Amino acid sequence: MATPYRLPPNYMRQQGNSGRHFVGRHDEREKLKILIKDEDTQIIQVYGLPYVGKTSLVKTVCQELKDETNPERLHIKHIHISNNSSWSDISNMYNTFTNCSSITNTKWKICIFDDFQNIQESFLPGFQELCDNDFPLHPNLKIILIFSGGKPFQFDGIRFGKCKVSPLSIKDAQLLFGRCSDIETDDENKEQIHNIIRYACGLPGLLIYFAEKISQFRHNFSFNDIYKMICDETKLNDWLDECTINRRNIKQEMDKYFSQLSHEQQDAIKVLSYFPGRFGIEEAVEMTGSSSQPASKMHVLMPLVEQGLISSDLELQNFQVQELIRAITKQQIDNVHSNDLVKLKYTNIIGKSLMKAQDIYDKGLIYEALGIMRNNWENISFLMKKGIEAPSDGRTYGVYYEITLKASDILMLCHPRDSRQFFQACLQNSLLFGNEEEQALMNIAYGVSLTDLPDGFQYNKAIKFYNAALSERLKIVTVNPKISVISYSNVANLLSRNFGKHSKSLQLLFSAKDIQKKHRWLHMDTSLVLHYIGLVYLRILTYFHGALDIYNQIHPNYTGKMNIIHAIAHCYLLKEEFDKAKSCFKDMLEGYSDRLLSGSSEAASLSMALEHMVYLNLENPQNQLIHLENLLNEIRQLLKRSVHEKQKLRYSDAIAKYQSLKILLVHKLTQNEERAGLLMDSIPVICHHCKSFIRYFNCSRENYIHKLCGLRSNLYEIDIQQRLKIVE
Repeated sequence: MATPYRLPPNYMRQQGNSGRHFVGRHDEREKLKILIKDEDTQIIQVYGLPYVGKTSLVKTVCQELKDETNPERLHIKHIHISNNSSWSDISNMYNTFTNCSSITNTKWKICIFDDFQNIQESFLPGFQELCDNDFPLHPNLKIILIFSGGKPFQFDGIRFGKCKVSPLSIKDAQLLFGRCSDIETDDENKEQIHNIIRYACGLPGLLIYFAEKISQFRHNFSFNDIYKMICDETKLNDWLDECTINRRNIKQEMDKYFSQLSHEQQDAIKVLSYFPGRFGIEEAVEMTGSSSQPASKMHVLMPLVEQGLISSDLELQNFQVQELIRAITKQQIDNVHSNDLVKLKYTNIIGKSLMKAQDIYDKGLIYEALGIMRNNWENISFLMKKGIEAPSDGRTYGVYYEITLKASDILMLCHPRDSRQFFQACLQNSLLFGNEEEQALMNIAYGVSLTDLPDGFQYNKAIKFYNAALSERLKIVTVNPKISVISYSNVANLLSRNFGKHSKSLQLLFSAKDIQKKHRWLHMDTSLVLHYIGLVYLRILTYFHGALDIYNQIHPNYTGKMNIIHAIAHCYLLKEEFDKAKSCFKDMLEGYSDRLLSGSSEAASLSMALEHMVYLNLENPQNQLIHLENLLNEIRQLLKRSVHEKQKLRYSDAIAKYQSLKILLVHKLTQNEERAGLLMDSIPVICHHCKSFIRYFNCSRENYIHKLCGLRSNLYEIDIQQRLKIVE
């Protein structure tokens, strides 16, 4: 198929490539012009992904050159090569153009071979001979090869230039989509349009296709409804099945493109396409079967990044398969046995990444461990859900067990809700495929996950799984002594606090302490044991300070130690050492206000500390008002983030109480009554430690409130100090 020798004035419009359908490409346009004007460059190869806009770029540059020079001196032949093109047809069209006597007085003769990837390999020697014979005869002849591919063709003795066409930038893609769909980007649809561009992989041909489809449906559907149809993964596959641009299906074109890649690169795309999220460099190299050598990384990963099949950050440390590429290539592995894939992905990604993160976490370096997890966050969540949904046939169970055995802590830290369902599925599989030791371990893992959810503790349910696990106590210690310490501690805490079985609780805690001592550990779980011993021994300060010292040695910024500081502060309140108690609460306010995560179980700790600072500043009404205002702001933030109705009601009640107290205090200050602040008449609303402490020591409500306000015990009260000797 050929176009006229000379570009007519409306040539660009006839090709559907007016300014409306072409944006950006400034660097590529300038580079292509330089190559055409270069006297020594005979062949110019323009290549890239299908529908990336290669032909549009060439036609736009030709039009610009025509505008810059005398139109009569620029002659172009456009030869399209299909799978059915014969060499005689191709060579005849080419010879007719180059030998035409009417175009001898010309500056450039440009012959464009479009879709050159379709040329049969047996035709290449003939093409080489054609070029060898004609270039000496036609010094102003330029041949432009347009093809879908990742690298240029090689020709002997011919100097060629190359111009790689990349997907559009987000800014240019937004501009093109807006022009073709007549949809303006605003705050409401900005994210949706960005996702459409992401799904289209920045390919102009596909962007225009989507834009035109949206324009067709906008008469009957809202933009949001059309977006849902396109961006749903199953709908996206349907769109791609229908997507025919210039009489060619995009899936078929992409398959042709993939066939040009090396076998290693094809396998890498298939394996990585199974996952929705990012990969760190180590995980990507592992998954693609590359070695750790830089040359090997270049051979497999970097060409895929350069071609736009995989996106990467600027430092080349994180990689992610483009959504379009993933949707197309994922279908090629759907028929592979799912359990083999599960085993592959768990051993290669979760296996190594989680073990490494767990090892660092065990040393108390929580933020460093989270850094490792961050690179694979979405993938780990995706893989756990696959483990939950996909039934095990026994082969994958071994992988699940290994993960639970060696990396349960880091999973529960980063994915508390998903890990609970994952461990539940593992427990069910262990009943089918595991031995008694493995079943006991899975019972513990699931039990821990039930008590580890922020503001969603299920203690009564968890104790059943703990008891089932502890019936095989000695076996668990042999399999995993570390998780035994956690389970003993959690069970002991539940037995003492919820069921009043303090003797049995201490028995388990000292067993955990013996295990810890035998292995000479000094880490978070050691502190957990001491913490719980302090709780069971009616708030014994010695063990609390021991637990706090361990946290300070290993991880001074660990927010979990706030519970211990609260316990120490409450002990000082009961001992009527009010300055020490106030110092503990001040340390929490000054040291942790910027470190707490909104979803963590310690998020309410600041509010509890502020409550006590309000109570303890009875003698300084100005300070009391400051703490009261800060407390109200903090509780309002907790209310915004809360999801449970009971939590919301509790925070709303607290706001109502402290807002009314603020009004009273402000009124008191305006009346110049500054000798003393407000004396509280009720227990703090937020602080759950107070409810526990007043129950343990059995002092009167009035006397307990006096202690919270920094007042000494009533002389007629039973001598509470005698009860407190144990906390010395």
